[in-house]
This record gives sequence, C-alpha cells and structure tokens, in this order.
Amino acid sequence: MPILQVEGRKKWKVYAPRLAEEALPRASSEDLTDAELGAPVLEVELGPGDLLYMPRGFIHQVHSPC
Repeated sequence: MPILQVEGRKKWKVYAPRLAEEALPRASSEDLTDAELGAPVLEVELGPGDLLYMPRGFIHQVHSPC
C-alpha cells in the first residue's frame, strides 16, 4: 500500500507480521498492545512529497505531531 504525504508531517512505526499466517491477511487485525507488537522494523517521519510503501500484512502506527 503506497502512502503519499501531501502536506504536514506524520510519524510512522511499521511492524512486520507477527506470524506467517498474518503475512497476507484478508481483513484488518484487532488492536494490539505495544507488548504484542514488539520492536518496529521502521520508524520514519514523512513530510510533504514523501512516499512510503507498506507491504500487505505489515502493522502500522501513525502519529501527527501538533
């Protein structure tokens, strides 16, 4: 899934699928705790014009700083 940041800034944390069965899900996952997620494989802040590609099955958290 490509994400294009048009304006402003957002901080993204991306996590790998927890299990092999979750690698190509057909539905969204339930809400997970930080302990269930583990360490992110990517932490990045996107600004205007930045593009992020996130493969299907990867879990993400997004924060918009004020």
